[in-house]
Amino acid sequence: MPKNSIEKMGKFDTPTTVSDLKKYAGQLRRIEEPTDEQTAFRYQKFSPLFSNLYENKIIYSERQTYCIAKVKNLSITPKGFEATANFYLTLRDGYILLGNKRIKRWIFSGFWGQMYLTENNSLKPISYGSCWEIWLDPELVKQVEHLTLNKIDEMMTLLYPTR
Repeated sequence: MPKNSIEKMGKFDTPTTVSDLKKYAGQLRRIEEPTDEQTAFRYQKFSPLFSNLYENKIIYSERQTYCIAKVKNLSITPKGFEATANFYLTLRDGYILLGNKRIKRWIFSGFWGQMYLTENNSLKPISYGSCWEIWLDPELVKQVEHLTLNKIDEMMTLLYPTR
């Protein structure tokens, strides 16, 4: 990358929702070995999303399980993030059992250079051993929570509009 390429990529735009990232989708959806500049760029674009969560809630998916979780103990550095997720509401049960006497709390983390924006506007690690993804957009989380409590089919269409 040429010198000052971070500035050319939009260093000074501070996103607050995933929608704000649309103009950078090509760069943020790229799956490749990250450079230091790409890691810094992803940190600048992804980390502010964690400060604008709906009631500290995210949508978390892993192995066909979907839930809304409340984020606690969030730590963000220029290298990555780590947070504790506390189970709140099951959206769809899969292989990881949530609710009842199941997993109530877990830790998830990622390195910015290894995170990418999916076509469904979730953040997902590039690692092959990792199969989780999170949706952070506050309006989406609010809508999904409402629909889960009322209309489950419409909720899945919000998460995967391209299916």
